[in-house]
Amino acid sequence: MERRGSYLIIVLMAALAFAPGCRTLNLNSPNRLDRPGADQRRLSPAATQIVEKWSDNAAKVRTLKAQPTVKLTSVDGRRRFSGGVSGRMAMERPRNFKLDLSTNFGQVADIGSNDEMIWFWVKDGTEGVYLARYTEDGQPSAPLNIDPQWVMEAMGLQVMTPEQIAKLDIRRDPATRHMVFSERRDGPAGERWIKETEMDAAGDVVAHRLFEDHTPRKLLASAEIEGWQTIALPREAGSAVPPPGSNDDSAAAEIVLLPEKIKLFWALDQLTIEVRLHNPQVNQPFNDEFRLAQFQPQEKRGQKFIDISDPRLLASKRSRPSATAGSGNAPSDNLAKVSDPPPLARLKEPEPLKAPEIPSVLPGDPTPEGVAPRRVGPVNPSLNVAPSSASTARGDATPISRRSLPRPR
Repeated sequence: MERRGSYLIIVLMAALAFAPGCRTLNLNSPNRLDRPGADQRRLSPAATQIVEKWSDNAAKVRTLKAQPTVKLTSVDGRRRFSGGVSGRMAMERPRNFKLDLSTNFGQVADIGSNDEMIWFWVKDGTEGVYLARYTEDGQPSAPLNIDPQWVMEAMGLQVMTPEQIAKLDIRRDPATRHMVFSERRDGPAGERWIKETEMDAAGDVVAHRLFEDHTPRKLLASAEIEGWQTIALPREAGSAVPPPGSNDDSAAAEIVLLPEKIKLFWALDQLTIEVRLHNPQVNQPFNDEFRLAQFQPQEKRGQKFIDISDPRLLASKRSRPSATAGSGNAPSDNLAKVSDPPPLARLKEPEPLKAPEIPSVLPGDPTPEGVAPRRVGPVNPSLNVAPSSASTARGDATPISRRSLPRPR
């Protein structure tokens, strides 16, 4: 009996030891406490602590900058853009985000957000740079399937309040025995969504999924996480540096967990983006010049900004600030508006990249000896006669003088 009691104490201590480098959980105990007669179902204290630890981990990241390697593919496995795709990612709380993707041929995607709006643009996939402004309660005023905030959540950067944690539901996947946390959300136009977060036996987040709250449920987006990396946070100004060989844990550098590889999937557009983070820089200060260059929607050559914000969801008395440096708004003189936005902004089928055709002979090049020059341009059928017959008809060997064709009216 004494040995059995010691074993239970060890198991309970392991369940509470959730921290980077020691995230083993006790999954044999019940994960939910259902109060009889209560409408709100709560997580068990152990499961609540798991979510709080991940939320605290996300709160440590104030800024993030990285140059990830990216691969864009369609659902059938074909790459959406030929050649390698390089990326630039930047994030600053609360809502500044930028994911810029480029190939050797130029920029191919721009996904971002700031305090005023979210935007996205994909080369050969959108008719312009789509914008959706926030409502008064902080929700996008148009449902976009490519949402920068969803990318941040997939990276484990969502900070949850105690009220949000209390509303979570939990179940165990019968196939994998993983814990699945569920959260119901309301969209800006009355949509109802379910967001699921899956954790493995070690307590690591392995997947996120977003569904429409219907029967049967319809997948909107998903994110699979392959591995987590430990990043040391920079020391705060004035913090003490422990001497070499010191065992003082209080002065040790604080660490944060970030994903190594994320596989994002958007079901409506059948688009997959694989992002692999390399040496991310965390909590490095950003200056105003960097914010203006990264966290503003940029004009694209030959395309306009398309504001798909639903005016019914925006406050009627809310005045939109003018486009000034740092205001977070796109230039108003290049803004196309639509009164009734589509349910979801969809991407068009991509056009394959083609190299420009270079003619083998340029105007002004000398004609090689023995090769008759090739006549280009419109031909008048009445003048399209052989030189021999034309000379015979005129009675001399004088070449035919071809007159210019009249310009069509």
